[in-house]
Amino acid sequence: MENGHSRPARVHPCRGALLCARTKLIQRRLERILVEGNVGLSRKRVLIGFLSIIALGVALLVGVVGWIGWKGRLARQRAEQLCAAFPAGVDAEPFARRAHDLGLRSMPAMSSSDHPEGDVSVQTAYDAVMLARWFCTVEIAGGKVLTSKVAFLD
Repeated sequence: MENGHSRPARVHPCRGALLCARTKLIQRRLERILVEGNVGLSRKRVLIGFLSIIALGVALLVGVVGWIGWKGRLARQRAEQLCAAFPAGVDAEPFARRAHDLGLRSMPAMSSSDHPEGDVSVQTAYDAVMLARWFCTVEIAGGKVLTSKVAFLD
């Protein structure tokens, strides 16, 4: 009862032999770090870890760029395939269904009455990856295709 409490004051902060040994081990490691300046990692291990992170980043970048290129080529092939299926004079009714079957998105048809052929509607289907968009546009008059063309917008 040195300090006014019912229990005697502790002399050592450790509660048990295991905790005391662990505290001493940590204390020795901290002293070694302060004296030697060594945190336990060799330069070789740090370099290998750093190069592994860089290699992972490069692999990820190559994968993303490769995926974008593949999707761009696929979009172009789909648009060209759709336009090739609808040359001038062909029935235009299955255009939207064929575009959907190829995985292209269709835009609503637009009509124009000031075309030289008379009442003409324009149907467009497209595929896009990021900012690169491939379009297949057909002009239709009387249910028949007048023109079909592939366009690219970046």
